[in-house]
Amino acid sequence: MATISQYHAAGHAALWCGTWEPTRAVAELGAQLRAQEVEVTTPGSDPGDPPVVSTVHPAVYAWDCARGVLKLNGEVSKVADAQDPIQALNWFNGASEYSVLFLHNVHRFTDSVRVVQAIINATATFKQQQKMVVGVVPPGSALPPELDRVFVPFDHNLPTRDQLREVVKGLQCEVADLDSVVEAAAGLTRDEAENAASLSYTTRGEVQAADVTDQKAAMLKKSAGLKLEKVSETFADVGGMENLKRFCAKVIRSPRYRGVVLTGVPGTGKSRIAKALGAAAGLPVISLDVGAVFGSKVGQTEAQMRAVTAIVDAFGKCILYIAEIEKGFAGMQSSGSTDGGTTARAIGTFLTWLNDRPEGKCFVVATCNDYTKLPPEFLRAERWDAMFFVDCPIGMEISEILKIHCAANGITAKHGPPPDLTGWTGAEIATLCRTAVMLDCTLTEAAVYVPLVKKARGAEVEALRAWAKDRMVQASASVPVEVGGASRKLRTST
Repeated sequence: MATISQYHAAGHAALWCGTWEPTRAVAELGAQLRAQEVEVTTPGSDPGDPPVVSTVHPAVYAWDCARGVLKLNGEVSKVADAQDPIQALNWFNGASEYSVLFLHNVHRFTDSVRVVQAIINATATFKQQQKMVVGVVPPGSALPPELDRVFVPFDHNLPTRDQLREVVKGLQCEVADLDSVVEAAAGLTRDEAENAASLSYTTRGEVQAADVTDQKAAMLKKSAGLKLEKVSETFADVGGMENLKRFCAKVIRSPRYRGVVLTGVPGTGKSRIAKALGAAAGLPVISLDVGAVFGSKVGQTEAQMRAVTAIVDAFGKCILYIAEIEKGFAGMQSSGSTDGGTTARAIGTFLTWLNDRPEGKCFVVATCNDYTKLPPEFLRAERWDAMFFVDCPIGMEISEILKIHCAANGITAKHGPPPDLTGWTGAEIATLCRTAVMLDCTLTEAAVYVPLVKKARGAEVEALRAWAKDRMVQASASVPVEVGGASRKLRTST
């Protein structure tokens, strides 16, 4: 991505800067802009004299509705009273060439047609003077359609680990494990990291990573669609799926992993495997609710999707779990006529991130129950390490899953032997055990109350199995994974 200095040198008139830290963003970006050296050619003092070439540095200003226009030059000084963007732009029209004006929270004023028109009028001439306005707004803030092509999106990233390390060290207090604390703070702003570390210190007498993680979980709820999951399950708590568990446990140790798609029968433990993988690998598990990313304003959905991926990237090594991804991204084919292309653009943003994100950072686990609603673009190679089909447990898997849920629910000999569980899902077996305890009856008696997928949606399940047979890897070790064709027939030469 181009730097703000490169956009300015290229004569861009307007940027839309999404940031959770407006003060830090303006300070860092303003310093980059002021560091530029611009050669300015002026005519000689007398006719016939050669032109004079001098070097100038861009002037940088910031406006907000409370303080007016401020000049940023190492020190901050007020240069003009302006209560709205129109007054700020009128003042900026008379500023020198190569100047830059940061407009804080300008998205709050773009419902006014006068403000929109003032921006359009002003920016039309800025590119000729290499003057630029930068809207400083929270990630996900939407533009009105009239300004959608005027502003160029530009994201200011969350702090790096080195910057977070300096924040924690700057507190000058006891830290249990600096590397662990910094890793736990990844994905937070500087202020959030400082607040979380300070609270941990005042509570414990030292900064602990677990406390920072707890604070991060609360703060992450403010982000559209993201949630930091509490992980307690392990692979031992998830019965069956040995092929899938073996594959994930090995791939997660590679510096080049990407993720897996899990499709199959509902209730077979696809969601539990993501949390168990996080516990096995010692990585945080973040869940994404795709539906919460969609907004009502033009451009809001795409901007919020970029904000989500930026936060996930800031976390570094983690598990991103997306449940029933086909529901969140359904409707791509008809997006142009139903929602103005919003779904298609959101999917495009997500797919671009899947391709371009650094390898070995975020391991994506996406589950899908209905492959017919999944855009085909999701299933191509290099976006995933593998695609698995998770079927109902068979053979010893049934006994293993039953044992797990009997222990979890306190099933004893008085509940009697189980009924025939062939074709039951893991969720149905869990419901069977829980129902038997609630009703204080035998497992066979409790089975009457358990709704079974094989009865309600048997035809759909069989169609899903037929589709996945040659397209996906079986998650169950009871179903051998076929590699290659038939054995070669050999004979000795004579």
